[in-house]
Amino acid sequence: MNAWMRTWWVIGGAALLAVGMWGCGGQRNLAAAAPPWVAERPAMPGYYLGIASVTKSQYPFNAVEAAKQRALNALAGEISVKVEATSVLNTFQENARVTQRFEEDIRSSSEEDLEGHELVGVYEGPDDVWAYYRLHKATYDRIKAERKNTAIAVAAGFYEAGLQAEQQRDVAGALDRFIRGLASLEKYWGEVNLWQHAGGKQVAVDQACLNGLNRVLNGLRLEANERDVALGFASHYRGDLSVQVLLEGGPVANLPLVARYSRGTLPHRQLVRTNADGMASIVLDGFDPGLRRTELRVHIDVDELMPEMPALAVQALIEGLAAPELVVPVELIEPVVFVSGRESVYGQPARNRALQQALSSALSERGVRITESEGDADLIIELEADTQQGGQGQGFHTALLNASVKLMTVRGDLILQKSLDRVKGVQLNWEGASQAAYSKAGMEIRGSFLQEMMESLYQ
Repeated sequence: MNAWMRTWWVIGGAALLAVGMWGCGGQRNLAAAAPPWVAERPAMPGYYLGIASVTKSQYPFNAVEAAKQRALNALAGEISVKVEATSVLNTFQENARVTQRFEEDIRSSSEEDLEGHELVGVYEGPDDVWAYYRLHKATYDRIKAERKNTAIAVAAGFYEAGLQAEQQRDVAGALDRFIRGLASLEKYWGEVNLWQHAGGKQVAVDQACLNGLNRVLNGLRLEANERDVALGFASHYRGDLSVQVLLEGGPVANLPLVARYSRGTLPHRQLVRTNADGMASIVLDGFDPGLRRTELRVHIDVDELMPEMPALAVQALIEGLAAPELVVPVELIEPVVFVSGRESVYGQPARNRALQQALSSALSERGVRITESEGDADLIIELEADTQQGGQGQGFHTALLNASVKLMTVRGDLILQKSLDRVKGVQLNWEGASQAAYSKAGMEIRGSFLQEMMESLYQ
């Protein structure tokens, strides 16, 4: 073996030896790299700990970031929220939705509040990744106290502004400030949040804001100028109702109200706003013909008064607030009608009044009262009808009926008129043909004329 070959042999052998030694050393280092906190959770009473792992198969591209995030979640979970007996949240323990929303919001924002935490280490094994965070409890308590004191100061400012608005009967302003005061302390609803005002007395400011909300809403009074409303034909079933809103005996201006009542087929919703005297006028109209009674419900539009609060727990809390409602019965009095008529058969007075009976019966079915006295009537219907011979052939006789129906006020003002021209009746004799014509005319009057008449009463 020449010198050149011996040199390469030595170099190659050394390289193989180095690779083998590196491989053995690497395996030993990998096996020893798992820190003790992976196998056993450390005992550190003065710290909150967050240790978690993820598999590389589940997070092939971002396993380290996922492990850190999960460890932060675990750290946040270590900081439990204990609800104190006199806290705002305890007041709503029966409202599961408020409590649930509060807990969800606290959980989602807790990672943002973990200021002062430190990353102890990250371990990457063959199949999984581990992350370890810790937070000194004393540091956390100090930072939390600083943040809470700032939030209390903000809430106190809103609370005092709400009291001032309440004294001025500015309901919208008072509700806005009290709600914002509550929202400022949402992260601390489970605790008692004391604030000392200028008089030296300590106040749980979030509880005071909640009390202010209920005090304003429960103190509002809605009063109508009528205990009930009666609408009739004289007003074409139109009317209005005046409603006044009071707080502590004084008028509340610029307050939005919602009025609801059924018009028959469909409900009606009307938005009004109080004037400087706390008064609002609600219009009642558009009722379906035949409707006899309904009720007007008026309440304060609390939704419009509420500020936009993105926090779901605050929204759930607001939804539980009750506002006063005013209920006023509304009666639609049926019209009283006097029906008169002159019905003839081929120029001679008819033995019965077929059209008058048909119309009176149909009106009664629609809820219209029929009177025998013209002096008691709101409306008068005049009927005039006669038949004439239209011809005969092949044993059949044809009668043609002409009729006029007028709907008038008791003063004689014409409301509606309908004419029936040459309504044909065919039978085996003249009398039967006339009866057939009257029967067909009665059906037309009960149909189109009666519908037009009922609609005209409400226009």
